[in-house]
Amino acid sequence: MHYVKSASTALLATLLLTGCKQEVSSTLYIRDLIEVANTANNLTTFAEIKIETSTSEMCFNKKSEITRAISPFFINLDKIHCIKEGTADFYHAVFELPMIKAEGKISNEFKGGFSAQLSNQSYGIDIFLAVNLDLLSDLDNNLRSNFIGSGGINPEDMNIKISVNNDTRDTYSLTTEGVFLDGLAIITGTRYTVDLERRSESVVTLADVSVSTLTGRGWGSFAYVGTVSPKTPDAKK
Repeated sequence: MHYVKSASTALLATLLLTGCKQEVSSTLYIRDLIEVANTANNLTTFAEIKIETSTSEMCFNKKSEITRAISPFFINLDKIHCIKEGTADFYHAVFELPMIKAEGKISNEFKGGFSAQLSNQSYGIDIFLAVNLDLLSDLDNNLRSNFIGSGGINPEDMNIKISVNNDTRDTYSLTTEGVFLDGLAIITGTRYTVDLERRSESVVTLADVSVSTLTGRGWGSFAYVGTVSPKTPDAKK
């Protein structure tokens, strides 16, 4: 009986993260972007991580194990709970996303596995997401070793969404390419601009190619999100 119980427990752990779809989302506020890009003040913002589990019961029973496995990458995890979206069950938590100024190149000097990096240019503020590939490799290994059924980190299973929110009194423009902007596919090389009125926001979802690049499957470990700039009278989409 003891053997059967142990085998059943192992089977549950094996099935826990089968498929292992992950979603990372965060909101970047233009006031914060301006402060970080124009000063030496690095800030943090909140982001959310969702990891698909096979059942809600397994999520509830294995929250501690999942938290330990992902916490070196997703720092200062908080508000950990299990949620259901449609028929799918997810482990859900909030983590801190560092926002740092990129001085001419993407920096590797940040805590945790994710960071938003800002480059102040004459035309506006470029926004990038960057990943610590060493911590990403550790995360992949942790998921695979602790949850045998997990496919680890697969770019095809990752969904990364960044909302840009205009919390200033002025109108700003968000220009981007090679992503989905509010659900619209923007082809690389075809830059598209949307105006952000006061208190409005747009959602940038990274395309598969960008996620692959961000996670080190491409030529780097960062991905372009977009560029914010004050709207000029002659700005055109």
